[in-house]
Amino acid sequence: MRGLIGLIMVLALVACQPAEEAPPEAPAQPTFTADDEAAIRGMLEKYVEDALAMDWESTDYYTADAVRMPPNAPMIQGMAAIEELWDALPPRTRIHNRFGAARW
Repeated sequence: MRGLIGLIMVLALVACQPAEEAPPEAPAQPTFTADDEAAIRGMLEKYVEDALAMDWESTDYYTADAVRMPPNAPMIQGMAAIEELWDALPPRTRIHNRFGAARW
């Protein structure tokens, strides 16, 4: 009998617990549209054109406080320093950029 009373008490305590609140809904994830992809591809194509022409005045790829991390070299910061880096490199005839599966 004591076991039955104990079981009833445990069941009563469990049944009296407040219900768990549902977790908040996750915010809607933005979708990546074809227009987004076209804008990024256009920006990269313009960057390649400007880089091949070594025309840094017309490019708006970098901001004034941009940071560039060239391989095996210290970090450089600022558009003037980035222009110096690019001007010190030999002229290019080809640049490989990769976006998704496309290469150009």
